Amino acid sequence: CHAPTNKVSAQDLLDARTSMINEVKMMADYRDDNLIRFYGVACDRPPVMILMELCAGGSLDSHLRARGKAISNTEKLIYLYETSSGMRYLHSVNCVHRDLAARNCLISKEVSTGTIEIDRHNYCRHRYRIGR
Repeated sequence: CHAPTNKVSAQDLLDARTSMINEVKMMADYRDDNLIRFYGVACDRPPVMILMELCAGGSLDSHLRARGKAISNTEKLIYLYETSSGMRYLHSVNCVHRDLAARNCLISKEVSTGTIEIDRHNYCRHRYRIGR
């Protein structure tokens, strides 16, 4: 057994860059009201930054914990509908979200007027195809 060197190989950097480029290309392709808007990438110097919509309402899991039983059934149904609508869109373009959870569903504005938007991280790395 040996101590970690904390060194990154050139191949690791190339693989990470390729992975980031592929993810950014996919993010740019997807447009739906229930997906966080993607504006672009700043990559002229490290660190690479992905520019996305601000969701000031925070994550759905934080909202559910904070408000608990005070959330009406109607509000819960709206959250379900908006989340499933975003997922329906992703599936319509042959993409599977690899980590759908309340922590990855963000509220676009203030909670009472915001829309649920699915975080763009953890989308599929490759689009799937059914059939021939």
